[in-house]
Amino acid sequence: MSDSLGFDDRSFSSECPHETDALEWWFLHGYYENASKEGRYFMASVFRSRVANDTSDSDHGWFLLLSVLNPTLSQHRFHSRIDRVIRNLATPKYTGKWQGNLDRLIVETYADEVLKYGPPRPIRLADTSVAASTDPFRIVWDDFSLHQLEDGFQINYMEPDRGCNCRFHIKPLRPRIVIDQTESPRADAMTYASYPTMELRGDAAGEEVTGWAWFDHQWGSVKGWFFRNPEKDRLLGWDWLGINLEDGTELIVMLHRDMECMEPVSRFAVLRRGNDRPCVLTDFTMTPRRYWTSEVTRVRYPVEWQVDIPGIGLILHFEPLSDDQEIAVFGVMRAIWEGAGRVSGTMGDTAVSGRARLELHGYGHIFDFNKHIDGLIDHIDRHIEDYLPRTISEAQLQIYVGEPSWKHEPSAYTEMITRPVWDMLSRGGKHWRPLFGMFMLGSLGVTSGLFDRLICVISELPHVGTLIVDDIEDKSRVRRGQECVHLRYGDDLAINAGNALYFVPYLILENHPHLTGAQRLRMYEIMVKRLSQAHFGQALDLYWSRNMTPSNLQHWMHDSIGPKILQMYAYKTAAVVEGLAELACVIAQAEDGVRETCLTFGRAFGVAFQIVDDVNDFSESHHGTKVRGEDISSAKLTYVVWRALEQLSEAKRSRLKDILGSEELRHGEESLQEAIDLVHRSGAIESCRNMAKTTLHREWERLSEKLPSSEPKIMLRTLCESLLSVVHDV
Repeated sequence: MSDSLGFDDRSFSSECPHETDALEWWFLHGYYENASKEGRYFMASVFRSRVANDTSDSDHGWFLLLSVLNPTLSQHRFHSRIDRVIRNLATPKYTGKWQGNLDRLIVETYADEVLKYGPPRPIRLADTSVAASTDPFRIVWDDFSLHQLEDGFQINYMEPDRGCNCRFHIKPLRPRIVIDQTESPRADAMTYASYPTMELRGDAAGEEVTGWAWFDHQWGSVKGWFFRNPEKDRLLGWDWLGINLEDGTELIVMLHRDMECMEPVSRFAVLRRGNDRPCVLTDFTMTPRRYWTSEVTRVRYPVEWQVDIPGIGLILHFEPLSDDQEIAVFGVMRAIWEGAGRVSGTMGDTAVSGRARLELHGYGHIFDFNKHIDGLIDHIDRHIEDYLPRTISEAQLQIYVGEPSWKHEPSAYTEMITRPVWDMLSRGGKHWRPLFGMFMLGSLGVTSGLFDRLICVISELPHVGTLIVDDIEDKSRVRRGQECVHLRYGDDLAINAGNALYFVPYLILENHPHLTGAQRLRMYEIMVKRLSQAHFGQALDLYWSRNMTPSNLQHWMHDSIGPKILQMYAYKTAAVVEGLAELACVIAQAEDGVRETCLTFGRAFGVAFQIVDDVNDFSESHHGTKVRGEDISSAKLTYVVWRALEQLSEAKRSRLKDILGSEELRHGEESLQEAIDLVHRSGAIESCRNMAKTTLHREWERLSEKLPSSEPKIMLRTLCESLLSVVHDV
């Protein structure tokens, strides 16, 4: 470890020890205030990357982050910018050359979206190039610049929250700390140079300001820092704290983690007291104390920590100045949490406190999309239970039905309505309709948090109602791995509870604080229309199954039955999805052209989903959640059955018709298996899956012409791709 007041401004190639996959970054954070004590916490970080065997300066990719926190308002603003080189060089890593242990679907979806539509907003793709030099060290990129002076550094940038120019002179007050690869606990770690204590002078928005700053410079191998060794396909992240105690003590704390299992793989802390030489410590713990979940990315971050370093008797508690200090970053990590805070605690018997900054890197990685969705399902269930509790109270009854003229009986409503409803809800399910609605709203540029409960309640509860009632109509036996609600509680109770879910959810619109009267009225109109369509679709489905005979089937086959089945799907299944897209457009006040495209996409996806769901009726992978071949035994005329009839030879087609048209054969174990085998041999399974995916991709292209790339849009596409690719219980 070495001390120096000079800045190490060696060239990129000599600083980076590896010819390929080299990365370098400069990081500056601090605080400034004017004469009136009005101030801002800020962070600026600029990255330079070289991948593969590119050696020319023109092939360096650049990435800039700017972050500003107004502590008075707890208002956080940021700017995230990449150049075209880093987009073009980095993206191929996600298209087959590099997979890591991330979910393949999210990786490929992200790469395709970035290549076709650009980085997700608010990340900006800059048209201009970066000018960089080493003698003297200087970086200039549009309105951002960072360069070396004789006694420190100069940084200029446009502040994201106010659009005002900031120009600061940053001067080291203590020697630089350098941790090189031979001293780091990680064999392949980067070289790390830091100035933890610096003074700041300059101007912001034309006013003279003073303050303090911290400066880091890091360079080395991407693999050594971001991947677990020797398993270099396993992605690492880290928890980092930069701390300045009021007694002058400087402390850097770094904990590297395997982000999939959250196992710590290395750690180091660097401590410097006053003018003493810095020392490296590895015996310490970092313990999360509180979490915060982003409304934009749904990433859960540990934002409060306790740090214990027993060797020096130090116990510190970190608390952020604001929970929301998330920053969108380019790449499949999606975002980081990078923010200002305070620390307090004890060192031995002495109370200590000071300023600190926390960086949480890698928490946005998605290693299993289904597990990621499961976390969001918990969020959905909490909203549903807040609106429709398992035990109905007097206060809840007044929301649903108003003040009693005589007296309510809450326990009876709990027994007759919420008990069977929560029986069904507790069985699981993918809850993809609320997710579709939230992601669609986010894709339209509205953070869905204020409307999450509305979307969850309106989309999921009526769906549960249809499942309860449909199982009665279809004489089903199993739903989500258990006996159907009507078999467990009786037809009368199931019908009433199911029907209640067609109406109770829409009461949430009545006094919603973030909707205008016109919006609430329009949303009522939309859902009444969509539920009407759903019941007309169900009527057609029942008509075909009720009247399934060989002669009727022969007649239907010659009467454009294929398009009629698709129209039935558009009503029975897709109407609610289309309605969710329309509700999102009402909330976002989308233009007519955008609205029509969103509705078309919702309708197309709903139909595609129903086609795949009908395909899954012939799958052996339902794991007991449904009875295989139930559509055949219930005489359902589904699209996959129709395609099978179209594609089979005459003799096999005739046999499948005979089985479908005979109640005895449909329920016979051997003949039912024969019908399932005929559908499989027809090729209808593959052709229907291909049709569903082709429909999704075609309509996605049209949707993308109207909606810019964004985090929610990428999640929406991944959700839809996932639902059409994997067998799900719905």
